[in-house]
Amino acid sequence: MLTLNALTTIKPYFKTFKAWRLVLIGTSSARFRLSDSLWQENVAFAYPHEEYLYFKGDPEVVLRKIGELIAMFDRGELFFQEENHSLEEIALGVDNEVIIKPIVYASIKSLLKEKGFIHPYRRAKKAIPEINPKFEKMGLIEYLSDDIVVLHGLKYMFQVRRSGYGIVWFDIYSPAYSLTEGRILPPRGLRSLGLSEEYKKRASLSPEKRLEMLNSILSLLADNGFTITLRFPDGDVVGIAKDFIILQTRGESE
Repeated sequence: MLTLNALTTIKPYFKTFKAWRLVLIGTSSARFRLSDSLWQENVAFAYPHEEYLYFKGDPEVVLRKIGELIAMFDRGELFFQEENHSLEEIALGVDNEVIIKPIVYASIKSLLKEKGFIHPYRRAKKAIPEINPKFEKMGLIEYLSDDIVVLHGLKYMFQVRRSGYGIVWFDIYSPAYSLTEGRILPPRGLRSLGLSEEYKKRASLSPEKRLEMLNSILSLLADNGFTITLRFPDGDVVGIAKDFIILQTRGESE
């Protein structure tokens, strides 16, 4: 048997994934900044696509919040008419993966934030643990020096299958981090400190250790030890079974 570091949803949620959309015209930068603001305030998980803003959230609350946020933008960056926004409820399906994925990523990001992980890069699907005694005890923080640590976090990728099920791929992400500078160190920074070799020893995990650490983090994310629940501002949830996908090899199936 072959074990994949991937988890699957417990239902085919994405055959019919309800959301809302409204017309929101503006620069790409402004539309994404608005989406980020809605996420930060947990008002909606949103994604701008073509002339629309797609989102999961309470539509009345979202409309009101967009009206408030518009004042943050320069004139001409966004065009939104609160009285004529063409709001409509829609059912996204497997052919709408380009819209579904960023909305689901927003939920994963919120869950990781709730559990004490931060995303050092805004768009990258990578999260590192906060500097916390709990994570030191779990072995997710290893000191290379008084200032430099290896942080064992997660990198992840989400896919929508034609069946309507979703798959989330997880792996360990282990960057070097400077406590005083509050940032991830590039390889050049490690070389200048003479810590490259020691970093490689700590960050290059054996398959068994990598799997053990991955299970430890996923257990932290699971509500009951069995299911990871992704929550959305409109009250919907997506359940992910905390069991790795297992494939039979050719010899075993014969």
